[in-house]
Amino acid sequence: MKANEPKSYQGIINKKRMYEIVKAYDISQNVYDLILNFKTENPNGKVECGKRYITLIKDNEIVQYIDAPIKSISYDGIIWDGDKFKLIEHYVAPSYSSSSWSSGGSSWSSSGGGSSNNNNNNNNNNNNR
Repeated sequence: MKANEPKSYQGIINKKRMYEIVKAYDISQNVYDLILNFKTENPNGKVECGKRYITLIKDNEIVQYIDAPIKSISYDGIIWDGDKFKLIEHYVAPSYSSSSWSSGGSSWSSSGGGSSNNNNNNNNNNNNR
């Protein structure tokens, strides 16, 4: 067995989680080893990966900041807290045209309502004369 192969089930889980971090962040082998050793020595420790930094936290105290820019546009970050691991996927809000949109036969317009609304107003005005 190689020295860097996991020796326990938790070691295998940690390697899998490190694989997710490596896919998303530009980190060196030294940083990889640092994070893996931190989680091995501090199973309840927290690894917070943001857009530019990876932060190692133990007992709510920051142990170390690591400059590690995110390389994947699929993620906004990763949180590895104790045995919980969460990938924070990048959210892109849907874009709508500022003038109008259509759905299911209904038509809306920001310039004063849809055509059926105008027709009703015209009919009401004609009936009131």
